[in-house]
Amino acid sequence: MWILISLLILSGLSSLILGIIDLTKTRTTTAATSMSPTAVSSLSASCGCANLTLSLTNILFNTTGVTYQWQSSLQGQNSWSNMSTPSSSSTLSVSAQNNSTDYRCMIMMASPSIISFASTTATVANAFCASTLVNCSAFDTIDSFILIGEEGTKIYDLATGCSSNSYRKLTSMSATLYVGSTYYIIATTQRSTNEYISVWIDFNDNSIFEPTENLANILYNGTANTPVTITIPSIGAGGTLGVHYMRAVASNSNSALSSCANSNVAYGETHDYSVNITISPCKFRIRIFLYSIILFIANIVKYCQPFITGVIATSQCTEWTNFVSQLTVRPYTSMTLLSSNDPTGVTLTDPTIIGNIAAALRTSTTYGPVTSNGRSWVVGGCGGGHALSASGTPCACPNPANIVRPCIINNVNWGGIGGAVCSAVTQTIVVVFKY
Repeated sequence: MWILISLLILSGLSSLILGIIDLTKTRTTTAATSMSPTAVSSLSASCGCANLTLSLTNILFNTTGVTYQWQSSLQGQNSWSNMSTPSSSSTLSVSAQNNSTDYRCMIMMASPSIISFASTTATVANAFCASTLVNCSAFDTIDSFILIGEEGTKIYDLATGCSSNSYRKLTSMSATLYVGSTYYIIATTQRSTNEYISVWIDFNDNSIFEPTENLANILYNGTANTPVTITIPSIGAGGTLGVHYMRAVASNSNSALSSCANSNVAYGETHDYSVNITISPCKFRIRIFLYSIILFIANIVKYCQPFITGVIATSQCTEWTNFVSQLTVRPYTSMTLLSSNDPTGVTLTDPTIIGNIAAALRTSTTYGPVTSNGRSWVVGGCGGGHALSASGTPCACPNPANIVRPCIINNVNWGGIGGAVCSAVTQTIVVVFKY
């Protein structure tokens, strides 16, 4: 009897202890509940030019002893990361975001039990916006901005003076620019001394003009025409195809110059335009400030085609077939392989070898390898078509290398110049036989 009573007492104590332990367990939910406050952002959209503040509204619980942990996730990804350490404050200042972002706050309560639950989600999209307002009334202006683009396009914005709110949006004015090419903007200001101009292109289209997208930052030549040199990065080095915003900022302070014309810049002006980045067609050009001179070279047989990463060459193969059919017997003096990825390329100057290569390409036969000008030159079959190589075997994947094989069947490894020849970067490939 006493043994049974003792067991019952021990059993009751165990249940009581287990009950006490159970009260200390933390209950957590990451979904919004009836207790969930509403997450709010001071900005509905961000372009990196102003801080945003996250806060909570509709708080229906006792906030005594409550801890708040803000989290972020790429919009729609539902992959949350803590933004800071837990805090007793329900607000958080965010200096910048690089992509459209979801925000939520985790609320942790210790009484009456330890629980954690999430607020609703606030989404802040990246969106294009004007720069922070500064002052151009003291002649710190972009008075004229001229950019001659390709294919007859241009940005021609003259004598604009000081724009309203020191900001001029003219994104309907656009110039077409080629990846890997250099251009000369002509800009003027109305201030005679200590005025700077900087230029950005939003290549990744995240509505933020980032430091890596800054193409120029120079001192104006007084009020005279100032040439501003910009080079469009190649694909894979920051350049991307398509239409992007371009921003120019004038400022009286080089050290504080930014695409937002931040409030620590006392005087300046911002202009926004558009550019269309595309692949260069096959023209040899010399650029002198605002002018383009096309050099028409007689006595050449030329192949020039754009190739895109991961895309099978079809029209490029057709053009290659037309090209090699023109390599008839001639007194060739040089052969050059180059690309927008490597504008210098490689050159062969042995007339005999060049003649043999031309004949092999025209007749779809094999020639080489033969060494000249420090390269191993080969013509040979590769994937159903004939290829030209300055890097030994025409059907391998050395890196860097110089191989042209546009007729490789159902294969995206069409070659390349001055880099990878398998999974090569987007580029325009040029082969020139001169005679």
